[in-house]
Amino acid sequence: MKRMVWKLFSFLDNRQPTIQKTNKGLTLLEVLLSLLILGGAMTLLVRMMTQGLTLSQHSRNLTQATLLAQQKMEEVYSGSETPSLKGDNSEEGKGEGIYSRFRWRREITPLSVQGGDLKELRVTIWWKEKKRERKLEFISYFAGEKIK
Repeated sequence: MKRMVWKLFSFLDNRQPTIQKTNKGLTLLEVLLSLLILGGAMTLLVRMMTQGLTLSQHSRNLTQATLLAQQKMEEVYSGSETPSLKGDNSEEGKGEGIYSRFRWRREITPLSVQGGDLKELRVTIWWKEKKRERKLEFISYFAGEKIK
């Protein structure tokens, strides 16, 4: 009861209530600074992911170009497919299947060496990557009568 009376007549009290200062929230500057840091981190993360995808694509192209070149060299070495060489001992074509974006050229050049018949086999692979044409070239030497 005493408390109730006190509440009814509290407006007569001359004392000003004290305001307690508490840090329950963040200032606008702190919020903006944290958003700036978060935005910068997100930008870097997206850039790293994009660079990783670009490098992955380039690596895949290099691997497939190498496999196509190996296939074209093995066709000559195994004799399973006798290349239809032009008058200048070269043959060109376009890849098939997973190699469809590649173009290739195979050249066989006889070399005169003392004591034997040596030939140079050169396989060149071209493809487009990011509006640029890339080129990979492989050279091998062999002896014998595998190519007529």
